[in-house]
Formats: sequence, structure tokens, C-alpha cells
Amino acid sequence: MIGRRDFLKAFGAGVALCAGRAAGAQDADAPARAEPCVVDMMRGRERYLIDLRSAEGLRIAAYLLRDVEYGNLIGTPEFDLLRLAAWAQAYMAAYGRYTVLDIHSGLRTREHNAHLEKAAINSLHIPRTGNRFSAMDVDPYGIDREYFGQLVATTKFGGVGWYATHVHFDCRAIPAYWRA
Repeated sequence: MIGRRDFLKAFGAGVALCAGRAAGAQDADAPARAEPCVVDMMRGRERYLIDLRSAEGLRIAAYLLRDVEYGNLIGTPEFDLLRLAAWAQAYMAAYGRYTVLDIHSGLRTREHNAHLEKAAINSLHIPRTGNRFSAMDVDPYGIDREYFGQLVATTKFGGVGWYATHVHFDCRAIPAYWRA
């Protein structure tokens, strides 16, 4: 198993590499590498293998993460949030544990959030400037929620919450962890 230091180095390299590809930067002399820039997500009966390097892929991700409870409002998920999801899937697949992320929630309107019991008033699901949001709730199909949450928490990249039906993760400046 990979140690924490090597894990964080690999994660940082993957994030930087993916960011460069997403921005269109390509190094012709660089060897081809598998990049964690693809995420397999589903919501209901809709399932997509999403390439985060394409505008179409980002549009599909936004669609799957829409607020289905309050008017199907579509926002823009933070790219780092999507990258983290892709990285977690790639890491698990490298160790023979493939999963599809079953979306429970992405963007939430303030009205929707206000109707949820115990929802944070300043939830990162609520869109901010530019209609951007930075949280998602997923059920990692076929993978133990505890394991998935621990993997994401290892990155110290944001917040992770464990719930009976899903794992919440988000992008924030100071990591936070909780169980509900």
C-alpha cells in the first residue's frame, strides 16, 4: 500500500497535471500518463463517464449535480471538487476497487437548504458568486462509505461528512470532518 507522503505527492502531481490539461497546456515531450480527469457519475437512471478536460464533460457534471428538488437549477461545480472525485475514483481503481459515484446532492438553492433538517446555514452546496458551489453528497456504489470518506479525508483538501446514506465532501480552506 502507498504511504501517506507518496500518496500526497501523487495526488498533488495528478491535480497539477489535470489542471494543466484542463487549461489546454500540453507538453509534447512529456510521456503519456493516466490522469485522474475522468469521473464516472450517475443520478437516477442517468450515468455518464465524464471527461473533465472538455467543456461538454463539465456541462454534464453540472447537469448531474443540479438541484432536482427545487426547479432543476443548474450551477457550476468548482473544478477542484470534480478533480477530487476523479482522483478518488482513479486511486480506488488502481487498487482494484472501481466505483460509480451515485449523486445524492450537488447544488442546493437557499430555499431547498432551508427545508433540510440540520443543514448548515452557509452550506457549500449553496451557489456563491458566479453560481458556483463546492460540495457534493455521493454514495460510492459498491464501496464502503467509511472507506471512501477516509480516502477523501486523507487529502486534507476540504470537508468530509459521513452519513447513513452517503458521504459529503467539499472544497474549503480549512479541513473539517464530522459524522451524522
